[in-house]
Amino acid sequence: MCEIIFFLGGEQCTGGLDGRGRARRTIRGPKLQDTSVDDIGNNTQFLVINRHSAKTIWAVTVKTRFPDKIFSHLGGHMDFASIVGLIAAIFFLTSGVSDPSSLYDANSVFIVLGGTVSIVLYRSKLSDAKSLGAVIGKVFVNKTEDPEVLIDQLIEMAQVTRKDGLIALERVEISNRFLQKGVRALVDGNKAEMILEALERDKDLMAARHETGSDMLGAGAELAPGMGMIGTLIGLVGLLSTLDDPASIGPNMAVALLTTLYGSVLANVFFIPMGQKLEGYSKREANNNDLIIAGIMFIKSGKNPRLLEDTLTPFMVPKEKQKREAAQAVE
Repeated sequence: MCEIIFFLGGEQCTGGLDGRGRARRTIRGPKLQDTSVDDIGNNTQFLVINRHSAKTIWAVTVKTRFPDKIFSHLGGHMDFASIVGLIAAIFFLTSGVSDPSSLYDANSVFIVLGGTVSIVLYRSKLSDAKSLGAVIGKVFVNKTEDPEVLIDQLIEMAQVTRKDGLIALERVEISNRFLQKGVRALVDGNKAEMILEALERDKDLMAARHETGSDMLGAGAELAPGMGMIGTLIGLVGLLSTLDDPASIGPNMAVALLTTLYGSVLANVFFIPMGQKLEGYSKREANNNDLIIAGIMFIKSGKNPRLLEDTLTPFMVPKEKQKREAAQAVE
């Protein structure tokens, strides 16, 4: 469960630490009762963004709370940069408007959002469309391990193999599915050529699945502005055909303008950043898979485990590699 509290507007926003060093924020507004958030522990993330305007102080409060039982499973993989970035983007885009509700028009939503989703479905396989929700979910919850963690696991497995043989790897707990496949192949005694071929094939299939998800988001990014332009034309046609009715000018003009706005926001705030985030995850996972393949083949060769780290550290980011080398030098 993820609880998000979102406040817009208000005359006063105060914050600070209480006597015991705990974070506290209080928001007061003409239409809001006094609201406070306290006891921010390791299971709560908290953010306050303030925007000062000529007459008011706007505030956004975001609180995500995870039950203790699932925090280590879900919260540990939660990408808070995506959550905070998305909410902050929406906040700053709407903070320049005195009445955010004026940006809502049901007809414009149906045209842009409905049209975009429908055409993405039209151009995709049904099985791919059903997985779109899971693809979007990976933007906010992703389980890609750091290369350093995988390197430590592979070094440990190499040492176990050196001491007790490949069969001892059955007792090692492994969470990475790709690594599990490689270890299973080692334990089964498959030939090195067969192991390498199987892992390369799985890596390519995994990359193809990721490309399918990114492609759907890319299609949405291309279609949304087009749907916005179509909505603009629909609004203009309705406007010109009813010039003799002053009451219809406003609604038709709203459709003409808001559909363009919705198309641009849908593409630039949602589809494009999500696609780029998934591409980044895909590249990091591909790097991890190459690291795992190199480690599995090293273990299969029976070489000295002390040489494995030098083989795998090139897969790390240079900055993290330097930190690892510095820590080892201290030890």
